[in-house]
Amino acid sequence: MPVSLPSASLIYALLILVPGFLTYKIARRLGKVTAPTDRFDKIIYTVIGSGTSFCLLILVYAHQTNSTIQGLAENSFGIIELSLGYLSMLLIASGIGALIGEVINYGLNHGEDIRSNTAWQLICGGKEEPAKVRAVMNNGCEIWGEILISDSEPHGQDLFVKYPMKVVRNDDGEVENEVGIGEYVFLSQTDISHVYFETKVEI
Repeated sequence: MPVSLPSASLIYALLILVPGFLTYKIARRLGKVTAPTDRFDKIIYTVIGSGTSFCLLILVYAHQTNSTIQGLAENSFGIIELSLGYLSMLLIASGIGALIGEVINYGLNHGEDIRSNTAWQLICGGKEEPAKVRAVMNNGCEIWGEILISDSEPHGQDLFVKYPMKVVRNDDGEVENEVGIGEYVFLSQTDISHVYFETKVEI
């Protein structure tokens, strides 16, 4: 079946937005911004970034060539000049993003804890129920079971496991037996070495 290609104006519009999106991504990365941003705000930041880099490019070019902005608008540029201008926009956008990121990181975020959720909080918040885990204790003992309660706070990672079973392995590391150890067991974070999630986790 025939497939319609995007129009040239749409392609140009997308290319113009790339510098602004680059500004947005660099600013978030260097500024260590972890707060989520909705789609509308991303579009606004992208448009502002592209517009700013384009305006700076025009002003610098007009200053270097001793031209007026109206005169530049009436000129026709070749493919090489347009390509160099677009690369310059990307460089300007990157510089703007880096500057904004540094201002956010050392200015607005100075002295504040900007960390996002811990890995433990993400896993426990995105697990499917019931979440089956295999906890390896510091003494080498392995316990399988379903998480009934998990301590998802940053200060600890305790587990309260339902239907726990102690795993017995042979010298080759293969599971030899599984022994039930009651209906519930509490596993303190101080005794846990590793935790393996046997259930799919969406992060």
